[in-house]
Amino acid sequence: MNDGAIVVTNAESRLGQALCRELSLRGHAVVGLVRKHSNSTTMPDLQTGRFRTQICNVADPLAVSTAFERIRAALGPIDILINNTSLHPRRDIMDESAHSFMDTIAINLGGTVNCTREALNDMVRRGQGRIVDVGGPVAPGSMPGSIAYTVSRGATQIFSRALVADLADRFPRIVISHWMPEPVREGPRGSRPIGIETLAHWGASLALMRDPNLNGTIWELDRELPPARSFVRRVADRVLWQTPHIRRLPSFQLAQDTAASIQGMV
Repeated sequence: MNDGAIVVTNAESRLGQALCRELSLRGHAVVGLVRKHSNSTTMPDLQTGRFRTQICNVADPLAVSTAFERIRAALGPIDILINNTSLHPRRDIMDESAHSFMDTIAINLGGTVNCTREALNDMVRRGQGRIVDVGGPVAPGSMPGSIAYTVSRGATQIFSRALVADLADRFPRIVISHWMPEPVREGPRGSRPIGIETLAHWGASLALMRDPNLNGTIWELDRELPPARSFVRRVADRVLWQTPHIRRLPSFQLAQDTAASIQGMV
């Protein structure tokens, strides 16, 4: 059990709601950040037990500081932060104004920076913590009509790596990972879409993993993406019949079966 609060941003989204529900069901104290009071009322099944919502505009540093102070007063220090903020306007550069473009950057990148910086006040003081930045795949051939989203997502990945570079040596128990709940490559035609409950199970499991070796890792769905290897390294691995070790998150179905068997024994 974690000692402190778990904060999930963009809790009104489908993935945000599912993450809050999954973590609450596992017995953790969870706070979902929402932009408006009306958004919190869309989650009636979560308004009990160890879950609560907190109104917060993550693009506003002062609002984030105020919200986190309220969370600390109610539940204690921030122990785990899941940066799930993801505004995705479908606009190309000619549809964007400078103002609308920077609004998206302020929410997606600025919100991640604001919440991370505020959570680090607790994590650095305690010498431990967990941060998971949620983002979509950013490839060289980015999708058209989503320029602000693409730039903000790419910048968020760079921020995650820079954060690890700043903190890993001094605070190895503050573990930072980047998780992509969307595949980098599309699955085969006709493949079944992954359910939101399965995604939430994977995301929650990753957030609760505290191994310092996870620091700086990037995850796609339920598996770790191995670091990029040089051409020479790839050739050497092939000659030596070596393959990089790929860690995977626990199976959602296995977790369901285990929970059912435990309940049957009670």
